[in-house]
Amino acid sequence: MLTLIKLLKMPKSLWWHLILAAIIGVIGHLCVIGISVVGGIGIVKIINHQTINIWMILIVMIILGIIRAIAKYGEQELNHYVAFRLLASIRHDVYAKLRQDDLGYLQKQQKAKLLSVISNDVELLEVFFAHTISPVIIALTISIIMLSIMYMLNPMYMLILLITFIMLAIIVPIIFYQIGKKNSDVNRELCSDMSNWWYQIINGWQSLVNNDNVDYLYQPMVDTTNQLIKSDEKNLVITNLLKAMTSIGISLCLAISVIYALHNHLKIDGLIIATSLIVSCFGPINSLTLLGNGLNNPLASAKRIISIMDYQPQVRGGNHQLEAINNIKINDLTFGFDTPLYQNLNIEINQPGIYIISGVNGTGKSTLFKLLLHYYQINNQQIMINDVDLNEINLDSLHQHISIMEQTPFFFNASVKDNMLMVKPQASEEEIKQALQQAHVLEAVMNQSLGLNTIVDDRRFSSGELQRLSLARMFLYDADVWLLDEPTTNLDSLNTGLIIDSLSMYQDQKIIIIISHQPQVKAVGEKLIELG
Repeated sequence: MLTLIKLLKMPKSLWWHLILAAIIGVIGHLCVIGISVVGGIGIVKIINHQTINIWMILIVMIILGIIRAIAKYGEQELNHYVAFRLLASIRHDVYAKLRQDDLGYLQKQQKAKLLSVISNDVELLEVFFAHTISPVIIALTISIIMLSIMYMLNPMYMLILLITFIMLAIIVPIIFYQIGKKNSDVNRELCSDMSNWWYQIINGWQSLVNNDNVDYLYQPMVDTTNQLIKSDEKNLVITNLLKAMTSIGISLCLAISVIYALHNHLKIDGLIIATSLIVSCFGPINSLTLLGNGLNNPLASAKRIISIMDYQPQVRGGNHQLEAINNIKINDLTFGFDTPLYQNLNIEINQPGIYIISGVNGTGKSTLFKLLLHYYQINNQQIMINDVDLNEINLDSLHQHISIMEQTPFFFNASVKDNMLMVKPQASEEEIKQALQQAHVLEAVMNQSLGLNTIVDDRRFSSGELQRLSLARMFLYDADVWLLDEPTTNLDSLNTGLIIDSLSMYQDQKIIIIISHQPQVKAVGEKLIELG
């Protein structure tokens, strides 16, 4: 219920579009009912041997049909306008929320599942906004109108129709919603799991092939697929049961009305009109009945989206704006997850230079970088930047003055130039070339037929060249502090030497902190920090 309330709050200023769609929809459905009634009146006149103007009846029915078609189009146009406007707004809000959240939270999430929420789950909300809100309003309005007309024909007809409406529009949907709710939650999770398996296969395909283990993820994917098939089959059974219930309900309503009319010797005229009304008025009610299962997946998706939107960042930062970073102090830092990584760690960096962090695996070297970037919350005074508590520094300001080069650099599927411009949009081509030259990778780029317009991938550039492209990007951004996580892993001594040579040019200007085990890298550091 809370999820539904939050969804209903989302349209805001677009509610007028939904109300207008509902009004147009009501007009369209009244035209459908009008066609049945006009036809019923014609049948009554034929039975009573009264004069009938066939052409007039046909013209009226055609006009009502045309109005119905226009109204249907208008209703769908408005509903989908609202839906797609809202989907764009929701997607924008989710992106904005992810940008606001602490990066530690994002790192804990499975990337494929986040992508599934942003894409598939948001798209499923179209069902709610385009096919739920105005249809509910239309169904309620048509029901009230029809009950009023039936009351004028015969109060008993109204009572029979009212009981049928309550059964098909309220009781049946609620029962089947509860039956299918758990299945829909499971279905959305399974879809995310499937996305996650594919994400892992694509990222790890080379490793699987090299180790002759391409079937490693085969069985988990088969199991997930089989579970998804079972979930979809259950969904289909529920939908078919709802359709059957609707048909049974309408048939019973008609049968009871006919039996009542015959038993009480009511006029055939009223029975024919009542029958025409009953047959034609269940379109909107049928939509409500199917919502008993149709809403489950959108609401399950909405829960996953709202869980992201409602997440409260654990790391907020403060208001202090950095002008530059001149020194870093770590004071008695104790930090860990399940077990402490550090106990009373102390590090002091007061001047530019190259500082090497080393230690065995699991001693928290990469985590220390994340703490300097404030990915995780720490106690006050444990990390100081320019003698200011890290918790008091604005996060955007902090990240503007620190660059990080990951062990495996990431590049967008774009040109060298575009990948460089992502860190400094206003950079000139000369500045880009200068950064590439300083990273000893300009020649490799310009040797490509497209030069700076060459797409960055591992087919066009070697591992060493990709590392140096990442380094060039860091040079172009020109932050005060550079953090490099194993920048020379898996590189030969030549590429390692080129990267060391590039970094050495800046050792008097920047605070350069490198995680490395390699003696060749350790040799250039003016201070070695051993962890563990």
